[in-house]
Amino acid sequence: MVLSRRPRAAVALAAALALTLTACGGGGSGGGSTPGVTDADVLIGSTLPLTGNAAPGYSEQGPAAKAMFDYINVSGGIHGRKINLKYVDDVDFLNSSRVPDLFVASGCTCWDQPDKNPYTYGWQPDYTVEGKILGDYVAKNFAGTKVAYFYQDDDFGADGMKGLDKFIDQSLVVSRQPYQPGNTDVAAQVSAIARSGAEVVVLETIPAYTAWFKLTALKLGYNPQLVASSVGADLVTVAGLLENFAKQSGASVTCRRAATRRTRGSSCSRRCTTPTSRTCRSTATSSTRCRMRTRSRRCCRPRART
Repeated sequence: MVLSRRPRAAVALAAALALTLTACGGGGSGGGSTPGVTDADVLIGSTLPLTGNAAPGYSEQGPAAKAMFDYINVSGGIHGRKINLKYVDDVDFLNSSRVPDLFVASGCTCWDQPDKNPYTYGWQPDYTVEGKILGDYVAKNFAGTKVAYFYQDDDFGADGMKGLDKFIDQSLVVSRQPYQPGNTDVAAQVSAIARSGAEVVVLETIPAYTAWFKLTALKLGYNPQLVASSVGADLVTVAGLLENFAKQSGASVTCRRAATRRTRGSSCSRRCTTPTSRTCRSTATSSTRCRMRTRSRRCCRPRART
């Protein structure tokens, strides 16, 4: 077993981690004064997002790590000591220990619960507020248009839809389709939205599922106007994911920027372009061609007239 070659290093690492767990107690009988280390076992701790919006993809880490340590324990442990892993929820642990949990990078309304989590403070507009902003935009710019929602099936998606519903006429919402994080097959949801006749689709998605929605829609020949939450709207990230996912599925994506033109009456020939949206179409060879729509602005002052 590889670990048995360096048992001292493994025990030192376990002891170092155990020193951080002041809230879990420590010490032990006959094992010296090192907190968390006894003659029988070594205590290692971790805080993980076991609940809330960040849980998918992270809550599994605790059980996975425990399975590894269980394997080590069955094989004799380290220097005869068993590894005892304890993991707790981030928020509950920090609040119970009265540790301020500042600037949580999430828009979940769960962070705004002073009675339950008095030491936790979010910082960005919550998902419901952002949903209201997106809903107001859709109502003003696509009045009378059929709308569909594609959303993550958790607090993120639910909170976003609460905001959307405050501004979008419910008679125009023709489909609401959730997805489960980790399941990349969204063909059923995208097909249902396409059949509904929605011309605008609001995405309450993380970047990967913005890309999966777009790629699946292209394969179906469906090209609605997309309005995405800031969580999944970073153009560079989504473009890269779209290209990778297309390649994995045996297709290809080609993206190109619109050409820029010389500004009339300007002393320079370049213009700055800001990407605003991306349009794509499928070709007969199962590839996808994308064109970046850009908004131009002058990079230098106009040349003075004499």
